[in-house]
Amino acid sequence: ESLITACLLLGVESSKSELIDGSMVSDIFYRRDDVGLEHIVEYCNKDTLATINCFLRLIGWDIVQQYKVQ
Repeated sequence: ESLITACLLLGVESSKSELIDGSMVSDIFYRRDDVGLEHIVEYCNKDTLATINCFLRLIGWDIVQQYKVQ
């Protein structure tokens, strides 16, 4: 929730996902189904983008529109 709050305060798009939240990652990971793992990847990429953009906003730089780890 603190990342979502930081996004809101800094005017950055939130990383909140409709598919999963942080409390579900462990259960999905240990089930080892490919669809679930793809949801974790998407969730982590959104969190990373939100974190990068919060940092960039704090130092006064333009935010990043896209970010994806492959």
